[in-house]
Amino acid sequence: MRVAVQKLEGVEAIEVSLNRGLAVIRFRPDNALTVDQVRQVIQQSGFTPKEAEVRIAGRLTEQQGRLILPVGDRDRGYVLRERPGFDGVLAKLRAAALDREVVVEGLVPEPGDRGEGSWTLEVRRFSATSGT
Repeated sequence: MRVAVQKLEGVEAIEVSLNRGLAVIRFRPDNALTVDQVRQVIQQSGFTPKEAEVRIAGRLTEQQGRLILPVGDRDRGYVLRERPGFDGVLAKLRAAALDREVVVEGLVPEPGDRGEGSWTLEVRRFSATSGT
């Protein structure tokens, strides 16, 4: 799995712990990979992908009352949801960073988990960058 993921365009480094069932993947800032693409390679390597802990930078937008963090070519974006136990984080995010560059940390749920798609990001924390 490590070799297959390392070959993906945009991957800078990968560390795998089979004992912990964990892969830590560091991407180059200019990468265009999606969580789905990485999960597909992991699955093709004979492993079952689980939830993904991510840190994503982008310009926060709002569509139909939902906070969206566009990624890649901006055709797609993560719908932001509150992570259980992190009540109020979306309201703080909306107030501090709407239409600004932001770094969001959270979890992309396991495929099919809680009825959410792979384009859902459960927010744990965020920071608004100084750029506008």
